[in-house]
Amino acid sequence: MIQSIVQGEWAIFENANLCNPSILDRLNPLLEEGNNSLCINEQGLIEGDKLRDIKAHANFRAIFVISEHSLVDQGKDVSRALKNRCLQIHVRYEPQCNASESLLGTEVKILERGEQLMQMSWDLAVIH
Repeated sequence: MIQSIVQGEWAIFENANLCNPSILDRLNPLLEEGNNSLCINEQGLIEGDKLRDIKAHANFRAIFVISEHSLVDQGKDVSRALKNRCLQIHVRYEPQCNASESLLGTEVKILERGEQLMQMSWDLAVIH
């Protein structure tokens, strides 16, 4: 994780809502607008009396993926604090089939700090 932060890589947390909340909440300071550092106090003191402070590369991205199925089945969600620091993109995919064709309905909602910025819907008919 530290390597991703420093080198500007992407860190993807699949099923983030199933992760221990204290681990995700540890990233909150790094995700705050205008902040690009994270204090690593778990490592102890370095250079005598300082805590390790890492600076995030400008290209670093944290992506938290939450499956609606695991959200409903497990009843767990990520913290409101984490959601407030993220751009949320909701993608709903609902296939509806009959014998001769499939209708693939997709809806995408993009939210920032809880406010909806954009919503798109489309249907794609696939004839067998």
